[in-house]
Amino acid sequence: MAEAVGFVLAVVPMIISACEHYGEAARGIQRYRHANKGAEDLIMMLEIQEAIFRSANIRLLASCVGRDEAHLMLGDFNHPGWKESGLIADYRARLGESQHAFTHSIKLINEHLANLRLTIDGFDKHSDVNEQDAHAHHRKLSFKKRIRLAFSQSGIEQSLESLMKKTQNFSTLIAQTEPSQSRTSETKITLSTRREIAKFARIKDAASNLYQTLGYACTKHTSHQAQLSLEPSCKVQESTRTDPLQVRFTMAFSHLTLQPQATASDLSKPSAWLTIESSVSGMIQSEADNVTLQHMQVSAKRTRDSEDDESLNASTAQATSLQKKAVRFQCAQAVAVPVVPAEEPILPNLCTNENFCLQLRNFINQASPSTKAVGYLGHQGSQRHLIYVDAKSQRVTQGKGTSLLRSLRQLLQSTNNAGPSIPILLHYERLRLAHLLSIAVLQFRSTPWLANSWNSNEILVSTHESSSTTTDDTTITNFHEPYVSACIRNPYDAPARSNTLRSRTLIRNQLLFRLGVMLLEIAFQKPLDEMKETSDTDGGDDSNADFWAADRLQHQVSACLAPRYAEVVRKCIHCDFGKDFDLTATKLQEAFYQDVVCELKRLEDLFRAASMVG
Repeated sequence: MAEAVGFVLAVVPMIISACEHYGEAARGIQRYRHANKGAEDLIMMLEIQEAIFRSANIRLLASCVGRDEAHLMLGDFNHPGWKESGLIADYRARLGESQHAFTHSIKLINEHLANLRLTIDGFDKHSDVNEQDAHAHHRKLSFKKRIRLAFSQSGIEQSLESLMKKTQNFSTLIAQTEPSQSRTSETKITLSTRREIAKFARIKDAASNLYQTLGYACTKHTSHQAQLSLEPSCKVQESTRTDPLQVRFTMAFSHLTLQPQATASDLSKPSAWLTIESSVSGMIQSEADNVTLQHMQVSAKRTRDSEDDESLNASTAQATSLQKKAVRFQCAQAVAVPVVPAEEPILPNLCTNENFCLQLRNFINQASPSTKAVGYLGHQGSQRHLIYVDAKSQRVTQGKGTSLLRSLRQLLQSTNNAGPSIPILLHYERLRLAHLLSIAVLQFRSTPWLANSWNSNEILVSTHESSSTTTDDTTITNFHEPYVSACIRNPYDAPARSNTLRSRTLIRNQLLFRLGVMLLEIAFQKPLDEMKETSDTDGGDDSNADFWAADRLQHQVSACLAPRYAEVVRKCIHCDFGKDFDLTATKLQEAFYQDVVCELKRLEDLFRAASMVG
């Protein structure tokens, strides 16, 4: 391992310095472009060689970390990616037996560029022309002749031709290390993909712990209904910019959850919207106040000792009162007494006494979102979750009405039957929803938030109309935020949500198959049930009707969005990633991320750009 690290650390400085030397040589010749007509051609030759050298190195590095990451690493020797053990192994594996030739080729290019720079710097001795001299004009003419002579005598053109051969040899060497393309070539997993998978795993752990903590938070009611946003935000470490320190969730509780005895009239009351900051590592820091909430470390202890603290404070206050009555001081002059800032209130543990619902009622009617946490949730040794109360006008209801939070199934049906007064769901908006659902698979898989049998009825969508500056535009752009509706149960009662597959099912992975079905529904803007045909039933047995219907429709979906979208749907329906069918395996997660999540993001960006041009 030490040898591998030494190889990379020895080669990387040479690569980066060579990229810099190409530019330095070109800038050196640029100073004499007015004195030598052939200087422009020489500069162009250097720029071409630099582009070839950079492209070859990016091609080599991109096979290990991805193209975007390769561009960043090639310009920064201190980039953390150079220290990744996985990169070093992949880098050496790609070069194979060509490691020595690779190192020697870069060394030759570096030495050649260094000598070329010395030659160009030697031209400065010919540039001693004084503008104030009466014979300046003649000196300039003489200077140009001397520069042209210096260029010809230095053999700089021959030197650049030799450099061109060395650069071309280097590029050819890199091309020969590329693996041959087989008919069933698999996608190369990049370093950025591995980092994203690790980040999603931390989000999944935080979401799972949040569900368990909410289960212990209130045992007065047997179950609670929650709508969790599928777009959690992360605060990452500044050093790596990838490892999340805390995750910020948005969640809604309906009044039926908080008031089990509620009547129909209670449906008109606002819902309780919460923003939850869950710690992943270190201490939780409030994003609103940008102040570390250090009191969380002692808040649990203060809660347990609250009665003792109150009695102690009462006796102390009484003693202080008696002292003030007994002693009087006459001050000759005013004495400035420093004002001691009031200590910030200690955050209460809302899990105390397991009556979270009762404590939450105190904040439901809050007029504006809270800028400070009202408390935190923590059960025994679990993670701690800061609670903010957000007042929103949305209502979580199960029936029809004017609610802006409705199921994905209802949204697709309404847009499919859209009239002149109803906004349509644009292509890039559909692709954005598909992209967010695909990310939810990695963030909430194997948690009670996301059942294997999830469907468009369980996914709720919050619609926000954006303001339009044009009056003649009849298309209204909407921002759609997806939520998943889950039942939070008392941990002492029913187990978490689980799903079993029928013994005769043809579905390889239920979670990915259901994602593929929703991708079809998003494309056609219809529920799968409305698109089934009699041929989808196998001899009257409808146990696999969903599979046959989805398999038939995946051949037709390319006409709705794009052939690449159809390929994404096919892979989800058949779980065809070449990595078995168990999503708990890291290899399948990585393949799913690159082939589905990244592809849907690329399609979304493509269609969004096209809509702006149109």
